[in-house]
Amino acid sequence: MKSFLALCVVGAVALKQGSLNLLKVPVTSDSDLDFEDTLVTALRASKGRSSPETKALVEKIQQLLTDAKPAIKKTLEGLQATLTNTGNAMSDCGGLEMQRSSAAFENNFTAKSAAHKTCRQTQKQNMDAQNTCQTELKTVTSTAKTTCDALEALEKTMYSAKDSCEVKSGEAFEDYHTRLIEASQKSLAEYKKLKEGCATAKKELEDKGPECTVALKTYETQKHNCDSVQDAMDSLSCSHYEAATSKCEASGTCYDKAVSNYESVQTSSLTELDSLKKEWRAILRMECIIQVFNLEESKRASAIDSCQAKDMSGQADSDLPLQLSTIPNKPTCHVPKNKAGSAGYVQANFEGLPADSPAKACVASCCQQSSGTSGLDFSGLGTTPSGDWHLALNVDTNDGHVVSYVNTAFWESGTGLGGASDKVEERFTRDYKDVEVFNKVQAKQLLIVCHSEGKALGWRSWKLLSTKTLQGWFTIGNTCTTGLQTNTKFEMAAETTGGDVGTLVKNEPLIKNTIDGTDKLYVNSAHNKGDDFNRLSVNINDNILGNAGAGIGTQYDASLAPADSCGKTARPQADAEMRSEKHHWGSGGGMGGLIGSDHTCNGNCPWTISSGYDYDYAIFVMS
Repeated sequence: MKSFLALCVVGAVALKQGSLNLLKVPVTSDSDLDFEDTLVTALRASKGRSSPETKALVEKIQQLLTDAKPAIKKTLEGLQATLTNTGNAMSDCGGLEMQRSSAAFENNFTAKSAAHKTCRQTQKQNMDAQNTCQTELKTVTSTAKTTCDALEALEKTMYSAKDSCEVKSGEAFEDYHTRLIEASQKSLAEYKKLKEGCATAKKELEDKGPECTVALKTYETQKHNCDSVQDAMDSLSCSHYEAATSKCEASGTCYDKAVSNYESVQTSSLTELDSLKKEWRAILRMECIIQVFNLEESKRASAIDSCQAKDMSGQADSDLPLQLSTIPNKPTCHVPKNKAGSAGYVQANFEGLPADSPAKACVASCCQQSSGTSGLDFSGLGTTPSGDWHLALNVDTNDGHVVSYVNTAFWESGTGLGGASDKVEERFTRDYKDVEVFNKVQAKQLLIVCHSEGKALGWRSWKLLSTKTLQGWFTIGNTCTTGLQTNTKFEMAAETTGGDVGTLVKNEPLIKNTIDGTDKLYVNSAHNKGDDFNRLSVNINDNILGNAGAGIGTQYDASLAPADSCGKTARPQADAEMRSEKHHWGSGGGMGGLIGSDHTCNGNCPWTISSGYDYDYAIFVMS
């Protein structure tokens, strides 16, 4: 309203200096006097229409009204420009860029995936050729040995042939020599055959050896090439996933900010537009009213009433349009559902590869994170555990390192590893511990995956009875410091939240265990009616046989150890034990108890019997 207020002030001064004295209209010094009302009052009170003073005043006011309109239009143009710019900013948040980037990635990745599959097929052919060559080499080696050994044996018969040279009773001269000649010719023919066969076999062996060396080299080169192709494919998947995730977050933030800014600008613009339109309507009415000065005095009153009654809103809306922007939809994020290492990724890119030329373990950035189950291959199972799981421990039962109950640094320490690895790349191929996850993540759920060097064989998850870190659970009681109390149990969970037993045997202690059940999970507990302790076990109240094992991190017959604590006994002290069905951990028959080979042997360990199964266990938590 600034331009209109300026008009009012100028007009008021003009009226005061001119017609207001003439028309005797009282004027105060206040600046809030409505100019339109003042003008109407002046008109109604005016006498004479041809006064030079009045005509000059009318012309002056007409000029003021004419000059006010461009200023309002210019203000409107500024509002429109600001509104348009902030509106355009809502569509400039990277949506098109994400779409183009996603399309380029899909084309590039599809080509790499196809190249990898073709490469593995060639690897399979090279492996078959190498295996065939090795089989042929074995045959040629055997033939050479058999033939050349026979030749050597034949050559030695010349020293024992003197008995054949004696004249037989009644044998005539001619018959004697004929017999010797025939025997000699037969031996010589056999010798020549064996000699030739031995030479041929040696030549074939000499040729076959280098041929197999070349075949092996060809296979190894092809495998290395395929591994490199896969690494490039996995790396592309991870880098695009990470970049797409970052762009998606940035785009969302940009969009929300742009929309908020536009809505704020639109609100203030509409408020200012209302003021401009109010000013514009006033100018339109005054333009109408000022024309009354040109009418006869008798017609002025009705003309003024007509001007004041006229609705100028439509005209103001038409003269002062403001184009608003339509708020666009939020840009669509193009983040791949399946990044390298995920079950979906494995299924899409590795399913159908030759069994003896499979994909290698992923080493790309998103596969190296300990968060989630990436790095485990669930392709052999019907389901995959979902959720934001964090790997805390891995028990490899066949890596030559023991994590039995007495390895307190592994099971109880918040900083120690107990000889386990903390290298992410070894998390499923050795005993492994992530100290940060172990002693910092407040766990609400626990997941155990039974696997074989990263190949998932089965899994089960539980909802924990209380929230605490794994270190908190493993130091809740029955520690090697405080001593082990017979029949003392600590229940971690009362219900399982999911699982997939795959083809695990029924004696598998934690995930399948059809003998005892798997719904209740225990920590640092002894089986019913015994002092066989496990770091992790299930349904121990149902395991009433005694000396039947079933758990991870074992210390059995702990009462035989010094001070009923952790120590040496001749009973199984192992990484893991099966659920045996006969006494003394399978030593009395049936399946043996020891899973894998890692255990401490004391007193010739007569009760530690191998089960024949190498199961590994990855232990995850979720907050």
